[in-house]
Amino acid sequence: MRNFIKKGSMVLIIFLVLILTLITVNTIPKKYIKDNVKESLEVLKIEGHCPPAKWAYRLLLDNYTDAIMLDTAYSMDTNNLIESTMFMRRGYRTNANLTLNSIDVPDVPINNLEANISETNTSYYEYFRYWHGYMIFLRPLLVFFNYSEIRVILVLVITLLAILLVFFTYKKVDKTLALATILMLLASNFWAIGLSMQYVAVFVITLLSSIYIVGRKDKKTDGVMLFLVIGMLTSFFDLFTTPILTLGIPMIFWIYTKNKEKNTLKGSINILLAWGTGYSFAWLSKWVLMDAFYGVGAIKDAIDKVLLYTVSNKEVTASIIKIIITNIYCIELPLVICIGALTASFIYKLCVVKTKIDKSIYQYIFISLSPFVWYFLVKNHSYIHAGFTYRLLLITIFSLSVVITKNICKKIKSKREKNIDI
Repeated sequence: MRNFIKKGSMVLIIFLVLILTLITVNTIPKKYIKDNVKESLEVLKIEGHCPPAKWAYRLLLDNYTDAIMLDTAYSMDTNNLIESTMFMRRGYRTNANLTLNSIDVPDVPINNLEANISETNTSYYEYFRYWHGYMIFLRPLLVFFNYSEIRVILVLVITLLAILLVFFTYKKVDKTLALATILMLLASNFWAIGLSMQYVAVFVITLLSSIYIVGRKDKKTDGVMLFLVIGMLTSFFDLFTTPILTLGIPMIFWIYTKNKEKNTLKGSINILLAWGTGYSFAWLSKWVLMDAFYGVGAIKDAIDKVLLYTVSNKEVTASIIKIIITNIYCIELPLVICIGALTASFIYKLCVVKTKIDKSIYQYIFISLSPFVWYFLVKNHSYIHAGFTYRLLLITIFSLSVVITKNICKKIKSKREKNIDI
């Protein structure tokens, strides 16, 4: 019980620090970011809402959401700081006679951002379902940089983290996991992820968590506490893009580096529950606080959205098969290569070499199915936003890559040992 209270207290302290930091960055006056927001708008107007990314396999940039993020950052009301931080309005101006738009009003974020900057807008939106933790970085960056320059920074950060992950995996674990990591990163188009701010939070949390796990390979680490924090951070910074990516990828690193520990299955279940608890706690806390202090029906609004994302409605009538195919289409080449290589490896081992399959690989295959479970549970969101939810399949690709590279490296090692004996 003491251990539980200690872990809960630590997570709560981290969470409160994040909220206080968010409030602090929102004290930055609008005038200090206005010029860079204006320059950012010009880039968005030229590119449009969902342009294809250059040098990236079927990746569409989410300028639609990035415009919302910029508008929200620009609309912060420093005269009413706490309320503004909680409501996260966009298209909002202090003391302006504006009308609150309902969710049924068509939202054209780039046009709305332009109207807000030029002060010709007559309405505003509220986006209080999420914490919008990305503001901790976005608002300070906008003081010094515009959208194009922020993109460069984000691309460099993600590229550096990707290189560090491969380096530490190779140095501290083994070549097998390093090779699987490279395959996963290549499938992710990591060099282009930073071109959309919307995509960055989940990917950075995934990379940082994985680096931490690999770096502490030989040290005792509290997996429950770690994934509790990872889940909480995901909910705080992300706008419900591909949340379980921060669970699946680090979990594979965890299982691989901690595979000598007992109760692997029980430990994996505990990790899953810890991540889910951290994620749910951070998200639910926002809804409860909004209803408790402002009575805006945040819980009802959130439940309605959950139902919209999960239960079939008039707008989305696609079957689960079509939803899965739509997501696979965005990343089909690397996925097909992985599945083909895995199948060929299994056939070779069972039919040619006639050796038993290592039972440890089944846990990776089990994890590889998690994106499909997500697509089944969150049908509508996975179909409407397949342009980014397809990246959940990186979990599948990474899981299968680990299995494939383990087989290949084991085979090479076995041949070397035979040659030495001869």
